[in-house]
Amino acid sequence: MFHVDRSAAIVARPVIIAKPVRDGLGLAEKFAYAFGATGASMAWNLLTGFLVFYYSDVVGLPLAVVGTLMLATRVLDAIFDPIAGVAVDHTRSRWGKARPYLLFIPIAFAVLLGLTFAVPNGGVASKTIYVCATFTPLGLLYSFFYVPFGSLLPIMARSQSDKVALASLRSIGIAAGAIVIYAATLPLVKLFGRGNLATGFTYVASLAGVICALSLLIVFLFCRERKSPVPHARAETGRSPGRLNWMRNPIWRMEMLLSFSMFVRLGITVSDTAYYAKAVIRNVDVVSYMLPLSAVAPLVAGMAAPVYLTRLGVRWGNIFILGFSSICYLGLPFFHGWLGGYLVVFFLANLSIGINTASLFVIFADACDLQEHRDGTRREGVLGSTSSFAAKVGMAVGGSILAFTLSLAGYRPQNPTASAYMVDLMFWLVPAILCAGQALLMFNFKSAREIIRMDTHLEPI
Repeated sequence: MFHVDRSAAIVARPVIIAKPVRDGLGLAEKFAYAFGATGASMAWNLLTGFLVFYYSDVVGLPLAVVGTLMLATRVLDAIFDPIAGVAVDHTRSRWGKARPYLLFIPIAFAVLLGLTFAVPNGGVASKTIYVCATFTPLGLLYSFFYVPFGSLLPIMARSQSDKVALASLRSIGIAAGAIVIYAATLPLVKLFGRGNLATGFTYVASLAGVICALSLLIVFLFCRERKSPVPHARAETGRSPGRLNWMRNPIWRMEMLLSFSMFVRLGITVSDTAYYAKAVIRNVDVVSYMLPLSAVAPLVAGMAAPVYLTRLGVRWGNIFILGFSSICYLGLPFFHGWLGGYLVVFFLANLSIGINTASLFVIFADACDLQEHRDGTRREGVLGSTSSFAAKVGMAVGGSILAFTLSLAGYRPQNPTASAYMVDLMFWLVPAILCAGQALLMFNFKSAREIIRMDTHLEPI
């Protein structure tokens, strides 16, 4: 059905397109892509929001073991992303270079997602082996459908307005998926499990996997690839499309740093929410509206992102919103005695995620444009996969930092309030520092148009 072209980078086979497609994006394509983001987000956020809690408080694994497992398996999982990116860049088929991966791989992922949340009874050693045997290949399958899905954005969109629109819709879809899974997980766990949390989590994970697979099938059916992946060297500059030229792409490097720091922050705050509700608020059911609230804020921001980023630009738009979020996180401790005020400030602190996420997708498309200008190859697969690599490593580092910190603080599921101070501290201080760091990084950001203008000015006449 499709094969991987292992020939030299400069020589590539032409893409066989079944029928011509129009330049502009249609509504069906836009909403199909957004729905794909929603389905993938449900699966991803089930893992990021509840897997650490499931392993420690439902399965009974020690937090130190959980932290080590999460770090090791997710870093290994992240290594799969560049492999998937190279595969996408060298794939030639009648369906294009990215869409073929959305047809069958999500089905296998759905099955394995259910098995990941079905750890059998046994000792710590047997449970640990089972976790490694399910969670590690789950990451491999996720890489081989999410990297192609992410690579579709610069392939589908030709104009800057389409890029911003598609990036915004993808951001909205991600937030919508997070809202649904965060709000529904614990109620559905109780409904399906009938008192057995382990059984309930298995059913919920299986359902999320099915929705994910169906949403990506819709992307495959309705979305089209437009930009030709055929590489060509830029003769006028004398540059050749070397295999590692993309590592010198300054926009790609900026996106990697921004993505890593954002996902470290998410890895800590999202994973800490269940512990925060249990240890600080002393009501674990609060998770069912705290986590959705943390996703509603990015959804609102994602809807406003096209207008906001168009008016302020990617650089200043991020600097302002990230600085504002940092201030909000620092203000959270002053509202401990007033839950309503606390939730409002918490909502405002999370607004940055929607703007930041939408802008990251625009930055990714910019990185592809700059890559094409400099050496004639867009490298959507490789550039997209390394961004996903940074996100996964960031989540792994964030989740592991939380697990190790709570372990050192003496967290026990039977007596969570004993480490409530550390749970609370991890919820606001570290995110505030990371938001401020991202804002500082954005001062050095330059768009593809700015860099291309500089390159053109420097080229000899």
